[in-house]
Amino acid sequence: MQPIEPAGRWLWEVLRQLGIEREFRAHRALSAWETIVGESIARVAQPLRIEGGTLWVAVKSNAWAQELQFQKAILLQRLNEKAGNDCFKEIRFVVRSQLRHPSSGSPSQREHRFLPQDLELTSEEREALQQSVATIEEPALREAIYRAREASLRYEKWRIQSGWRRCEQCGEWHAESSRRCFLCREQGRAGR
Repeated sequence: MQPIEPAGRWLWEVLRQLGIEREFRAHRALSAWETIVGESIARVAQPLRIEGGTLWVAVKSNAWAQELQFQKAILLQRLNEKAGNDCFKEIRFVVRSQLRHPSSGSPSQREHRFLPQDLELTSEEREALQQSVATIEEPALREAIYRAREASLRYEKWRIQSGWRRCEQCGEWHAESSRRCFLCREQGRAGR
């Protein structure tokens, strides 16, 4: 009686013979997208398709496309570590303002999400805003600056209530559970 071979070895051989092993490894790596890129990036960037070693990624805005362009080498390295060195050669970013992404949390958690403009400011916060623009003589300019500062304050409160924190290294806001943002963590790894 012959010893039984592990199914995994047999499966990889079949995939290789069919000429789809590389594609299978790439798709398997993409199933771990959030783990590879981190929580905050996974919220604003999602893989669309793979064409000849090029991964097309939908991003939420031009700003994110620019940001991820700077991180492309790190992302390629992490993807290829997961899939195998020959799977991903290039990443292209495409802006799609309406990203579809897997919903996180339970249905009740999703129902209770809120936006910055939904937050109420305290009377003390409103008074501080009024005082900050009191010396501006032009009424239209004073009102515009007040509205901008009010929106900024609401956004900062929203970040805090949504679990965002400032990176202890660079001071930028991020929504990950770590004390340092993705870029600072990656720069720390690269400097080793």
